[in-house]
Amino acid sequence: MTKLNARRRVQGERPKLLAAYPASPYAHLSAPGADAIAGMRNGWTQEFAEILAGHPPGCLSPYSLAVVYAVRGDADRATSYLHQSADLREATILLLKVERAFDRVAQDERFLALERQIGLL
Repeated sequence: MTKLNARRRVQGERPKLLAAYPASPYAHLSAPGADAIAGMRNGWTQEFAEILAGHPPGCLSPYSLAVVYAVRGDADRATSYLHQSADLREATILLLKVERAFDRVAQDERFLALERQIGLL
């Protein structure tokens, strides 16, 4: 699928996802991640800040936030949220080795150190 086709698909599916699950923070988190995968990087920071501001602390999984930042290539924030996820002992942290969203940050030394710390390396 070309980037142009991916962009068109995301633009068409995004409203459906948000309409189907308007109150779900995860539906709203999926949208900026899908945009990034499709190569649509403009305007996500403001939208992401609004998503975070609209939910009380502790409502969103640190692992889920790490996924969005990793897809965006922000290793600093992704690893920070992954450490929070590990500290909370979220079961999803065990997906690090297979979650493709972390491909862009998987060679970061902090990411590798976390994998060692939780026994995945």
